[in-house]
Amino acid sequence: MLFCLIMMVLFKDINQGEVEIFGLKAKTVLSSSMEETSLFDTSSYEIKSLKRNALVVIDEIDNFDDIKVGDVLTFKYVIGAEQKVITHRVIKIEEKPGGYLITLKGDNVNGEDNVQIVDTTLAETSYNYIIGKVVWSNYFLGIVITILKTKIGIVFTVITPSLFLIIYEIYKLVKLWRENKKNSEIKLLQERIKELEGNIHG
Repeated sequence: MLFCLIMMVLFKDINQGEVEIFGLKAKTVLSSSMEETSLFDTSSYEIKSLKRNALVVIDEIDNFDDIKVGDVLTFKYVIGAEQKVITHRVIKIEEKPGGYLITLKGDNVNGEDNVQIVDTTLAETSYNYIIGKVVWSNYFLGIVITILKTKIGIVFTVITPSLFLIIYEIYKLVKLWRENKKNSEIKLLQERIKELEGNIHG
């Protein structure tokens, strides 16, 4: 499962958003807005700080009643004229008829202008909606995926294995040729011996 997850994220243009596998979504964190900071204490939360390029696994939210302050959510949000995929922490939940107003902010971001408010009642019609809750993260795997998506990484993951495969096939062909040549020489030698034996007895 982990290998499939890495490969799917690797060959997906991460700027397009998340990939899905086995009912879970995955993406890498694109900014430093959730990195560890003295501005915000995350020690009591399930998901701590998230470094840039960390891999996060996201589970779909079946019931927003289960969301609480401190949870980390991934959501789509329009900033300026561009819809972005953002992963931030819930800092406030306000109940409203039919749903909630959920306020989110990055741990490493200060100021009221840097918060996002998502209305869960408009999830199907709004450009601003929640994708899911972050349930797991791993910085090392995120770094591996990020590196492998570079030109050097593509050489390492695609071209190099292909080159080794070609070299291995050439090795097998050479080995087979040598074995056939050796068998031919042995057969020729045996025939020569028989011929000599015939001359001796004759």
